[in-house]
Amino acid sequence: MKKRTSSYFFYAWLMCMLFSLQTVMAQTQMDDVVYLKNGSIIRGTIVEQVIGEYVKIELMGGSIFVFKETEVDKITREASARPVPQLEETQYAKLSLPRRERPYTFRERGIYNLGSMAFAFGQHATGSFAMNYSVLYRTGFTFKRSLAVGAGLGVDFYREGLTVPVILDVHGDLGRPSRIMPHYFVNVGYGFGAGIAWDTEQFDGGLMGHAGIGWKINTRNRTDWAITLGYKFQQTDQITNQWIDNPGQPGTFEPIRIEGERTYRRIIAQVTFGF
Repeated sequence: MKKRTSSYFFYAWLMCMLFSLQTVMAQTQMDDVVYLKNGSIIRGTIVEQVIGEYVKIELMGGSIFVFKETEVDKITREASARPVPQLEETQYAKLSLPRRERPYTFRERGIYNLGSMAFAFGQHATGSFAMNYSVLYRTGFTFKRSLAVGAGLGVDFYREGLTVPVILDVHGDLGRPSRIMPHYFVNVGYGFGAGIAWDTEQFDGGLMGHAGIGWKINTRNRTDWAITLGYKFQQTDQITNQWIDNPGQPGTFEPIRIEGERTYRRIIAQVTFGF
C-alpha cells in the first residue's frame, strides 16, 4: 500500500512540473527591439532588413515603420513586455511557440570583406596536367548590389614558384534580390614573384588577370557565399632546369636550362565567403 501511495505522489509531482513548464513557455514571448540614436525604443517584429540601407519593423497593432540604418543605434531581441492572453486549461496541450523566419540580408551599400580559396587547372611547361591552388583576401566599398570596387592581396602557388598578386577588384550581383543571385567579378593587377622550387633558379612575376561568373548565396546573418568559375593568366620571367634522360648513360638524367617568359593560363574554380 505504501508503495502504491508513493507512486501516486510521484505522478502527481510530475504532472505539476509539466504544467508549470508549459505555463512558463506560454508566458514567454520575444520582441525585436530597435534602439534609435535619438533615444527612442521601438518594439515589434522586423519584417525586412537591408544592410547599409534600412530596417522595417511591424508594431503590435499592425503599423509598419521604416528607419534608415544611420538612425539606428542597435537592434536586439528581448522578452516581450506585452500582456500574454490567458489560455484555458484544455488549450495548454495544443500550445506551440511560433517560429519567425528572419529575412535574407543583401549588401546594398557599405564596406565588404571577402576571403577566397581557389583551385586552378591547366598544363605544366611539359604539357602534362597541372593543378595548383591560391588564396585571396579582398576589401572595398559596395556602391550598389551590381557594383563594388576594392583591392586585394593573395598567394598563388605554381610548380616552379609562387606569386603574391596585388589586385584591383570589381564585382557585383545581377538581377533582383533573392537568396541565390548571379554574380560576377574581375580582378587585374601584378603578381610579384615570392618563392622558387628546388629546380628553379629565377622566378619573377608580372601582369595578371582573373575574371569569372557564378552564383551568390545570401544568408540570414549578414554573410554570403559565392561559387564561381573563371579564367586566370599570370605572366612570369623565369629560369628553370628540366631533367631529361642522358642518352650516353641509361638510367641517368641531365638538366636542360630553360630561360625566358612564361604565361600561366588556368581555369579557376573558386569559393568565396563574404562578411
